[in-house]
Amino acid sequence: MSSLPQEYKIVEQGVGFFSLLEAVLCFKGSDCKSFLQGILSNDIKKMKKEQILGAFHLTAKGKWVAALKLFEKEEGIWALTSVAEKEALQKAIKNLIMFSQTELFDFSEEYSVIMGIGKQAFHFTENKIPVEVIRDSGWIFPTILLLVSKKEEERILKEVTLLSEETFNLLRIESKIPVYGIDVNENTIPLEAGLDEDYISYSKGCYVGQEVISRIKHYGKVNKVLVKIQIQIPPGPPLQRGENKESPPLLKGGGGDLKIFHENKEVGKITSFAFSPARNSFVALAILPRDLAETGKKLEVKTNEAIIPAAIL
Repeated sequence: MSSLPQEYKIVEQGVGFFSLLEAVLCFKGSDCKSFLQGILSNDIKKMKKEQILGAFHLTAKGKWVAALKLFEKEEGIWALTSVAEKEALQKAIKNLIMFSQTELFDFSEEYSVIMGIGKQAFHFTENKIPVEVIRDSGWIFPTILLLVSKKEEERILKEVTLLSEETFNLLRIESKIPVYGIDVNENTIPLEAGLDEDYISYSKGCYVGQEVISRIKHYGKVNKVLVKIQIQIPPGPPLQRGENKESPPLLKGGGGDLKIFHENKEVGKITSFAFSPARNSFVALAILPRDLAETGKKLEVKTNEAIIPAAIL
């Protein structure tokens, strides 16, 4: 079994794969594009072949319902999201879709999504595995998504280099990509998560929640934002880069139990964290007050056993 440093090296030099627990949806109908244009935050006209377009469906108050990764095929507009967000989306658009010619199909039982990430990810098609390959964005390394049938998933996973969940978690935190239900929730505004540049168009026509989002963007600001933090590991022998060792024991408690302080005042909690062999430290995500979200800002993380120095990356 590969260690975390070894798997990270695979990503730095080649490409590693991970099977995602994603809901697979498809919008079909004669007015499919115009329907989505009216309910989603990004401009559907900007969709490019074999490339992901991120978009939100929001409440009228601009809060998170579902973050979608969209791509187009002959059958219609496909959308990837989490299972929890799928259910929230289906409930939110139930009445809206009734007055259109669009239908929403759930293909989660028929298809799986496999992510490939690494320096050589965009050259994966050279392997000539017959699957749908779509380029993703927002990660620190080139990333592709493979849409495969459930019947083919096991065979394909045997033909690629698999990454552990630990490595995947590290990569998403390093990429500052939040997970719904962990780092963000139904009360989050997209600008707080820093996803507005990739998921929101400020030049398109009306969509649900647009008025609130535009007002915040142009006339105001959010009070809190998602940040990436580096946390020193507890005292002990340093872990050399590439060394085949297990990562240090995780900080006591889950992410939500780790409180963040600035000048002896509690300012937030860590939502996700992972050990980074490259940094020989922990990296983490947290929602902090906007005025603290400066690169290099010194913080402290308090656990049941220690006060650990940290800083915003």
